Amino acid sequence: MAVTRRSDPHLGSALGLSDDDLVEMYRYVALARAIDERMWILNRAGRIPFVISGQGHEGAQVGIAWAFQRGHDWIAPFYRSIATCLTFGMSARDIHDRPVRDGL
Repeated sequence: MAVTRRSDPHLGSALGLSDDDLVEMYRYVALARAIDERMWILNRAGRIPFVISGQGHEGAQVGIAWAFQRGHDWIAPFYRSIATCLTFGMSARDIHDRPVRDGL
């Protein structure tokens, strides 16, 4: 017997999230994936020295950072924390333009 899953349309509200929250969270997940893919393209073109992918972690990172209060909480991101940084307020350009130092 096959088991089918139905999405619960009220799950977001049961967790204290509005439909707008869920859409915005998904936007951060999709943007983080696009930035990650762009960084791989730049690496293959020889324009950046290395890339450590965060693909597959975007949803967890957005979910963790969503509960933080900007201006009150703080983060210490890891090099794979693209989605966390975006959710916490960094722009895609901030992530792309971060300085790279030799030996670090």
